[in-house]
Amino acid sequence: MLFLPISLALFFFLILLLPILIFLVQIKVIEVAFYRLGLNPTLGILFFFLCLIGSTINIPILKRKVAVTRHDEALGFFRYFFGFTVPEVQEQVLAINVGGALVPTLLCLYLLPKVPSLAVLISTGVVALIAKVFSRPVRGIGIALPLFSKHHSS
Repeated sequence: MLFLPISLALFFFLILLLPILIFLVQIKVIEVAFYRLGLNPTLGILFFFLCLIGSTINIPILKRKVAVTRHDEALGFFRYFFGFTVPEVQEQVLAINVGGALVPTLLCLYLLPKVPSLAVLISTGVVALIAKVFSRPVRGIGIALPLFSKHHSS
C-alpha cells in the first residue's frame, strides 16, 4: 500500500534543501550529530533517506469492515423531519508506516544498549503521555497529533 504524506511543495522544498544538506555534510556539522547518536555519517545519511523513502510505504496489519452512519445530503428535507441516516460499510485499515515507525524503531533498537536505561524509561514515558493526551482520531487520516499535523479534529 503506497501513501504519499508529503505535499508537492514540501517535496520541492526538500529538493532545494538537498544541496544544503550535502554542504553541511562536507563541513562536518552533521557528522558530529551522527557521531553523538552513535552512527557514522554514511549510516546517518542512509537512515535519513530510508525514512524519507519509507514514508511512502504503509504495511497493512489489520483490515476490517466497520459500519459508519452518515447523513446523506440527497435526502435533504426528509433527513431533518424523519432523521434519515444512510448506513455505510467501509474498510478500516490498520497499517504501520515504514519511514515513520519501522525504520526509527530499528534505529532505537540499535541505540538502546548504548544509553542509560533510566533515561530511556523516563523519556519514553514522557513522550507516551504527551502523545496520549494530544492524539485525536482524524477522519480519513487515522490517529494524529493535531499539534504536528495540518488536519485538526473538532
